[in-house]
Amino acid sequence: MTTQSIFISYRRSDQPNIVFWLHDVLHNIFVDTEVFIDEKGIQAGDKWAEHLEKNLRSASVLIVVIGPDWLRAQDEYFRRRLDEPSDWVRKEVEFGITNNLVIILLLVSDAKLPDLKALPESLIPLLSNQSFKLRTGYWREDVNELVIAIEQKGFQRGINAETSNVDYPAPGYQPATPLSDQELDEELRSLSQWRRVDRKLQAGISTELMRKYKFETFEAAMHFMLTASRRISRVNHHSTWQNMWRTVTV
Repeated sequence: MTTQSIFISYRRSDQPNIVFWLHDVLHNIFVDTEVFIDEKGIQAGDKWAEHLEKNLRSASVLIVVIGPDWLRAQDEYFRRRLDEPSDWVRKEVEFGITNNLVIILLLVSDAKLPDLKALPESLIPLLSNQSFKLRTGYWREDVNELVIAIEQKGFQRGINAETSNVDYPAPGYQPATPLSDQELDEELRSLSQWRRVDRKLQAGISTELMRKYKFETFEAAMHFMLTASRRISRVNHHSTWQNMWRTVTV
């Protein structure tokens, strides 16, 4: 039996956390289906372009995730990425159009469908495809609607796989008890690479912990920040951090 496959196309600069959560939900619901996104599906040592093309060729459904940055993302020369034939998001969508894949447009973070005049000519047929919204306040309802649409394309959800018990993974706020100076000093003994700093704010003094991470390449530093951001969003505890080439200061 041939395994069915779903390819999720997205911009890494455009709400990637939602895409990772969506991947996990679809992977758990359609248990006999390959659900591919480039960050999760590409193993160390794989040739990136070849691996993407291979998974595109095997897919029958292409989910195009459109967030606020999808249309206006720019390269380092301030050129709009979507206007570049080498842009991978554009190539993925063009492949889906040319090869008659089932294309589903998924609007996230209050993004709207792009205007016809804003698209390169090769992408104009994209707007004739079905679109859905994925809203954080209506996660269950919107995911369920998307799942039903995928089922109508011949995909089958696994036994006991339901979306009714799948929540948007954003835990509620639980206030923490502040540590005393003594407790903080005790904790820092096991965190040798972190140090305490006191930052002056308008409201008073903020006691914070700081650490510098150094990586072999700039790309490795960016990968660290992207990977950490998923956990940070889940626990809703956002650090202040700065990247300078191969160094990330948290």
